[in-house]
Amino acid sequence: MFRKIVDFCTRNSFLKIVESSPTNQLLLEQGLPGTLLEENLRREWFDNFLNSKEIPVFYSKGDFKDTFIYAKSLMNNMMPFGIIEVIPITNKLPDIKKGPINLSDSSELTGNFSDYFLNDSRLLYTVFMAPSMANQLFHQIQRQRKIWWRKISASPGRYHLSDIQNGDLNCSKSFVNISAKYKWGKRTLESISLFSNKYPGFTSYELLVKDGRKDIAAIYIQSETNLSHLFLNSLCDAYEEPLFQNEKRPLLRFHRKIAPFKISFSIPSSTNAEALKELQDLALYLTKLLRNNYITTLLLPLNTRKTLEAQYKQYDELGIPFTIYLNENTLKDGITWLRSRDSTLKEQVHVAELVRYIEKIYKNF
Repeated sequence: MFRKIVDFCTRNSFLKIVESSPTNQLLLEQGLPGTLLEENLRREWFDNFLNSKEIPVFYSKGDFKDTFIYAKSLMNNMMPFGIIEVIPITNKLPDIKKGPINLSDSSELTGNFSDYFLNDSRLLYTVFMAPSMANQLFHQIQRQRKIWWRKISASPGRYHLSDIQNGDLNCSKSFVNISAKYKWGKRTLESISLFSNKYPGFTSYELLVKDGRKDIAAIYIQSETNLSHLFLNSLCDAYEEPLFQNEKRPLLRFHRKIAPFKISFSIPSSTNAEALKELQDLALYLTKLLRNNYITTLLLPLNTRKTLEAQYKQYDELGIPFTIYLNENTLKDGITWLRSRDSTLKEQVHVAELVRYIEKIYKNF
């Protein structure tokens, strides 16, 4: 199944093969729509922490210690507070023992999702706190992270938390993993660790915080995942094979917040030339309005040569949640049809209300 998903996503340019060795081992990178999907996922991860309601969160782009000292000073030595980091990993060497994809092998998937990409990014969220708050925050962050993975998923029930495990004696940590369950096995996506020792490279004095009337060295919780985990998991999670006219028709059922394109357009191929030109101009006008509101659209003028079913099939394979259907009657009465990828049903929306209506859909998570 995993190789089937990779082949499907390669055909639709979400993935492309960048390296092949004599042993038939492959590495992947993102295609054009895949790059948009990855950026949407990175932004959702970033905003989820930066806009936290419970804990002040700061972004460290360079020196982590400088960010910590600034945040601690700004917080007047009060905790908790968090720091997020996006750390690029370039030109990774694959783990030959794990894979990556071996086309001559009958096995589905070995190793982690990150083993399949040369370039990647570590996504880290570190929370500093007084020891008295550690257990409460540890369980709170576990719950929040599990909810986040489920919130952007087409199948929320596949995400699970492991039992709390203890690390080796040298690092003094407890940790849990968030994993996704697929037909070919379970994939670990994120690790959340509670460290009872001081942060590496920091002195005890630098970590002193107020805990009531006492000054005490802070400990920390760290959540870690990789951008490749987010990306490849989203493709696997969204892939479905619903029946259409008694045949399987694969599609990608992305959550509308992370879909690379939010809106597409379809016009019947039977439209006469004069009306077709007017409808294409209308589609272009609507595209500009939607893009002004940061709603990504896919407008393919030559798609009108295809049947409506062929257009819908292409858009569903790209994971586009909604398609605006325009026909000759739209020019007479102003009625457009908004087709849902998930239900395949269409609803009538007047063209004057269409942009505002779509905005409301995308404002709600």
